[in-house]
Amino acid sequence: MKKLILGLLYLGILASCQIQSKKEDIQNSSATLKVTLKNFSEKEHVMYYPKKERSSDAMKKVGVNAFELTVDMAYGEFATIFLKPIACQVFLTPGSTLNIEIDSLKVSDYTSYNGFWKGTKITGDNVKENTYLNKINDGWKLQEYSLSKLIKEDKVKDGGKYKELLTNYYQELQDGFKKANAEQNFHDDFVYYQKATLESAYVAALDFFDGRISHFLKDKAIMPEDYYDYRNDFDYCNDKLYARSMSYAEHISITATYNFTDDEAMFDNIDNLLYKDSYRNRIYLQLTYRFAQMSKNDATDFYNKIKSRVTDEKTLQEIDEAYETALKSGEGAELPNFAYRDRNGNIVQLSDFRGKYVYIDFWATWCGPCKAQIPYLKKLEEKYKNRNIVFVTISQDRNLKTWKKYLDDHHMHGVQLNSGTDKELSNFLGINGIPRFTFVDREGKLIVADAPRPQEIEQISKLFDSQEDL
Repeated sequence: MKKLILGLLYLGILASCQIQSKKEDIQNSSATLKVTLKNFSEKEHVMYYPKKERSSDAMKKVGVNAFELTVDMAYGEFATIFLKPIACQVFLTPGSTLNIEIDSLKVSDYTSYNGFWKGTKITGDNVKENTYLNKINDGWKLQEYSLSKLIKEDKVKDGGKYKELLTNYYQELQDGFKKANAEQNFHDDFVYYQKATLESAYVAALDFFDGRISHFLKDKAIMPEDYYDYRNDFDYCNDKLYARSMSYAEHISITATYNFTDDEAMFDNIDNLLYKDSYRNRIYLQLTYRFAQMSKNDATDFYNKIKSRVTDEKTLQEIDEAYETALKSGEGAELPNFAYRDRNGNIVQLSDFRGKYVYIDFWATWCGPCKAQIPYLKKLEEKYKNRNIVFVTISQDRNLKTWKKYLDDHHMHGVQLNSGTDKELSNFLGINGIPRFTFVDREGKLIVADAPRPQEIEQISKLFDSQEDL
């Protein structure tokens, strides 16, 4: 759960709606995406993250900071292009060509859609759709309104009041898109997915209300008996959207497993929410990430629980593989003796800290959720400064100048390392997303591969204080 709350803040979440696409029998055709970078390092590369069922692709470099990718598709679809630290959505249709030029000198803010698109020029096909998608971004606006305004600023804890205010704002955004479509006549598939985006953002904001009150306000939400009635009209097993939208799949997996401390209650929620075996099987497979957070005994117990619920042989095999991998890098496993350079170019190894406990932070300057943990990490370091523990941060930044400047600007001291392109330690720990925190004992052996974040002060303090001679 801990990685998922912050992740929702910047997902342009897609979900189902009642409108049917008019294009049912279209043959596959190629779409071409071209990205040109101005005033960027020539070492940059651009990744393309498409629909859920297709893996990501590195865009082919066809010139000095010029990239191109041709994609086969039968219908319009959304994807994300990723250029650290920039991520933005694009909309492509069969037979189309979309050109995106990004000028780093004109980008006013790399962390916001509006700031990024000020430095972007769009030409080719679907210009109006892509302009609306990234400059307006209704789904993002609704998520910001629900979290930043209603919860963080207004501190609305009453579910009934929250639902009323959110529904009114949702209607305003619906009306705004309807008007824009009437004026600009967007592509049918774009209309379908934009309405789905907005509906999903609305449902997600309702789904996570009680958990966000607990997480951000440290309080308990007031939940009316009929609060979750909206779920009766929302399809959590929409095959069309699941196959074509990574964001929709994220929403489903989070809703099914979010905010549960009791396994049986979570399993009941999965069964009640998801009426198709294929969706339940996917969720159980995704839950294998928890093996790395558990002791061997707990991991074995959880493994047996989810395995007994899976109905697909291929999924069972993948769960077995995940379990075996977790055992190899689980509690008591000896970490590879990494050797990374610090800010001064000196080599630092894990073996340098023998005799001390080690709390490792895997992060990068382009990762927003990572940077959000820094103030909490500093407080944690201060609390345990006279104890037998060392705090090590390992950055994945490839631009050393940017990394060092960030360390200076934010007064980050202690053991600051950069792993560069080395993946041995990350692969050993099964890290596929950051931030990630790992806790190691005095002999360099794992205590917890996926430890609590610094922000989770009660959990991490309990873990530290339970260790001998820390």
